[in-house]
Amino acid sequence: MVLSQDFKDNILKYDVHCHIIPGVDDGARDFCEALELIESAYLQGIRVFYATPHYSRHQNAETIRKLYNQLIDTLKIEKPEIADNLEIRLGNELYYHSELAERLDEGQALTMGDSRYILIEFDPAIGYSELYLQLREIINAGYKPIIAHMERYAVLESYDNIGELKRLGCCMQMNYESLTGNGILTDLFNREVRRCRKLVAEGYIDLFGTDMHRRDFRFPNILKALEWIKKTNEQ
Repeated sequence: MVLSQDFKDNILKYDVHCHIIPGVDDGARDFCEALELIESAYLQGIRVFYATPHYSRHQNAETIRKLYNQLIDTLKIEKPEIADNLEIRLGNELYYHSELAERLDEGQALTMGDSRYILIEFDPAIGYSELYLQLREIINAGYKPIIAHMERYAVLESYDNIGELKRLGCCMQMNYESLTGNGILTDLFNREVRRCRKLVAEGYIDLFGTDMHRRDFRFPNILKALEWIKKTNEQ
């Protein structure tokens, strides 16, 4: 996976996975809620957002693009003090299905900011061989997979499996809240937090996202995770 040096140097200013396009999935319910989410993440240091609504075969990509443009316009009107200092790029969170490459080629499923990168998820209980074959299929079609919230997959508890997928050309995205336990049995008392921190410390994670949805569901609370990542990178 090739990321620009600027991107690597400023990775903590990027949120590559969030649900801020209103009214299209289980994310923000309206523009007011979307702006509240954006402002909160902005005040914690995020400057580039990838809006990644869940892809649905019943969605029209043009409708998503129109709502995306409305969100940008609304942000400029309602929050001019921050609008000029951040960037919102469009994508999808894509659940793998056999016709996904075709939908991407048609432009009905969206890549990340019109690049060849895609944010993709699978059944968390998927077997490793099946996961590998599906990812290779996507790569052979010319796309570069970012595995969304990779920490959720049992088969990716294996460092060998993660390493093989990275060599294949995949990128690993982790949710910020997985580094803190979201306030529940945090830090050293939480096995999953310890595992996620080890993955970051050993260089397996390429990208982070808030995966923010609503005021009452994954509202961005990432300062503690950001502080831990910065401290770890300085060691």
